[in-house]
Amino acid sequence: MVELYKDGNCGGIKTNEVSETAFLSRFSELVQDMMDRGKYRGDWGFQLCMWMSYLVDICIILRKTEYPNTDTIKLGDTNVDNLVGRI
Repeated sequence: MVELYKDGNCGGIKTNEVSETAFLSRFSELVQDMMDRGKYRGDWGFQLCMWMSYLVDICIILRKTEYPNTDTIKLGDTNVDNLVGRI
């Protein structure tokens, strides 16, 4: 599972993926789906910049640990009201 959150200029990512490869695959699939649906059309540079630091941090966490399936990594503003995509 990968969830993306956005509230104005703030964002966050939440995931329970246990490997970097699985996380990046699901993140990419979600972003592609949002692009295909026209979400944030013309503003993807900003959106990716906002989420990119969290993406890198999650990859570092997944490289350093064997994350159990029951845990969830949350970085940034992951308030459920700001959920903009989930896969």
